[in-house]
Amino acid sequence: MSYERFWKPVKAVFGVVLQAMFVHYRPMKATHDDKTFTLTGRYWSGTFPIEELPEQLAFYRSQRAKFPKANGAYDAPIAALEKLAKEIGS
Repeated sequence: MSYERFWKPVKAVFGVVLQAMFVHYRPMKATHDDKTFTLTGRYWSGTFPIEELPEQLAFYRSQRAKFPKANGAYDAPIAALEKLAKEIGS
């Protein structure tokens, strides 16, 4: 059996399954204090100076633009950062 003949149906079935597993809602939370903000995802978190909020937002927006096949992976951090920016008036 050829490689393509074997993998084409496997990719067709498992590609949908894997996409359903990994394209689910990705919870993201952004919190802040006076000097820093923390972006917390399902498996990671990062704390940054509050002055870097516009840079982080620009970074995630650029990643979404560069990698449209990421299936919305950058939507949750962008939404969390936009909400935080609105909340602190930045």
